[in-house]
Amino acid sequence: MAREGFNNAAVNRLYYACYYAVSALLLSQKVQSHTHAGTKTMFALHIISPGKMPIEIASVYFTLFEKRHTGDYDDFVLFQDSTVQELTKQAITFIESVGNLLPKNNLT
Repeated sequence: MAREGFNNAAVNRLYYACYYAVSALLLSQKVQSHTHAGTKTMFALHIISPGKMPIEIASVYFTLFEKRHTGDYDDFVLFQDSTVQELTKQAITFIESVGNLLPKNNLT
């Protein structure tokens, strides 16, 4: 989407990639949430507060939460290419960090 200039849609997809990663992580720890705000709160409570992930890495999820809402619902908001590129790098690091916290499946 970003390559074709759909930057707001790209930010939306970055948010959802991180959201689903967080959802998987919370479910792996038997923590449920039924809303986006609830997922954000449970992530902070069960992952960040106990120090399982540094806030410097986790902050991209909170940033994307806000930017997705802004891009989807506010008028005249168009994200710049440089913003999307930076958020993409941060989202990749974030998702990799979440993946490192997920239990390893020992299927053989």
